[in-house]
Amino acid sequence: MEIGGRLTADDYLAANVLHRRKRGWRRCVRSFTWIGLALLAVVLSPTYGQPGYSSLPLVLIVAILVTFPIAVGLERWVLLPRKCRKIYKQHKALQSEFRTCFDEEGVHGTTDFSSVNHPWSNFNRWKEGPDLFVLYQSDLVMNVLPKRFFEGEEEITEFRELLQRRLGSAA
Repeated sequence: MEIGGRLTADDYLAANVLHRRKRGWRRCVRSFTWIGLALLAVVLSPTYGQPGYSSLPLVLIVAILVTFPIAVGLERWVLLPRKCRKIYKQHKALQSEFRTCFDEEGVHGTTDFSSVNHPWSNFNRWKEGPDLFVLYQSDLVMNVLPKRFFEGEEEITEFRELLQRRLGSAA
């Protein structure tokens, strides 16, 4: 199977959003758990509500609970897109036309700048989003494959099955 095309800044952004999807939710849950435990510790403190009790810890925890979702939203909807578009503009290889072939041995690709042959053992996992696939060589090195590069749903299904055979279930 062979695909090819040119990535857009939107493809790069979508890949980074997909990359952060699971990890981001875990981080939010973990953060809110710790903040909740701190709030519980303040409320259950033997001095809570006693004369001379300072409400500053409680105010700080509530302020964190209010500002944390705002900060997460700002990072996801403003800072991440800005960063991805900047990196896309800087990284000329992301903007070049490429051709990639997939077979039982691995991934073989060419761009204006390079030619690569990766056996499937070079990849440790993959993810699928609504519009693209992401193949991971490491936690930070990923190959972005928009679904629009495939010739149709049948080819997308064939590729997904190849990924499942060679790399296991999607992450």
